[in-house]
Amino acid sequence: MKKIVSVVYGSHLYGTNTKDSDTDLKGVYMPSFKDFYLNTIKNEENNSIKDIKDCRKNTKNDIDYSIYSFQYFIKLAIENQVVAIDMIHAPDSMILQSSNLWKKIVKNREKFYSKNIVPFIGYVRNQASKYGIRGSRLNDAKIFLDFLNKLDPDSKLKEYWDWIPTSEHILCFYNENDPIRQIKVCNKKFQETCKISYIKEIIEKFINVYGERAKLAAENKGIDWKAVSHAMRVLLEIIELFKYKTITFPLKEAELLKSIKLGFLNYVDDVLPLLEKLTDEAKELSEKSDFPKNVDVEFWEDFVCRNVSKYFKTGKI
Repeated sequence: MKKIVSVVYGSHLYGTNTKDSDTDLKGVYMPSFKDFYLNTIKNEENNSIKDIKDCRKNTKNDIDYSIYSFQYFIKLAIENQVVAIDMIHAPDSMILQSSNLWKKIVKNREKFYSKNIVPFIGYVRNQASKYGIRGSRLNDAKIFLDFLNKLDPDSKLKEYWDWIPTSEHILCFYNENDPIRQIKVCNKKFQETCKISYIKEIIEKFINVYGERAKLAAENKGIDWKAVSHAMRVLLEIIELFKYKTITFPLKEAELLKSIKLGFLNYVDDVLPLLEKLTDEAKELSEKSDFPKNVDVEFWEDFVCRNVSKYFKTGKI
């Protein structure tokens, strides 16, 4: 195994580390000749050096190390996965070991940029939805449930189609390839042939689960603040990327992120509105940017082939 790079990752890279933060390292390696020949290349390997005084949980003395194969890392970067995008923007002060190959990757990093921010936005929305929900979604679900409560539970939705209340999160739609009409309520889809009792059960469950989450979020309870701070960080990173075509570490918003990470802010009043605002800003910047619609995959496939071929001939990276 030949290491292409080793990078200090996580809170120490972002500037959000505290006195209790452990150390995260990420790396990229060139697989051995044997692994190439036998097709036994491992995409990723994970190791952890634990503090011998406390093996039960991570401490500031622990080191977590993940290392990716060259080909897999390029794949992650092509997909705009956060870990790869962060690594190619790590400053020299965070690089523990480098190589000519890594310098070539960084030199061409703009060829990973694209308007496609789906992986980023998906990650953010997933984190935000775990801990709270926009009041409008919850209210629309209640409106729809009130409508269902007035109907015969054994009847089908199509019998009342023209009276369905529509709103931002209650949408009726048609699929050109499917004659059966459908409705989407808070991202849950139902066909017009569904029984009222079936739909009612699902909507009631949605309201109960998310209502409790919204209540807990309002009280700042049950929130994984570290995960929420990561969601905020990702948004801030992609906004900076679209504005300046780079990401600078440590992040200038590190103190804000640290306040979120430590649970100093109110989730509903402070954090959730900011997440929504930044999500809208990121999408708007994506649409206006001069980045290509998709990553130049052919360039990176050729890049991998050239450098693996060079490694086979010279044994050098």
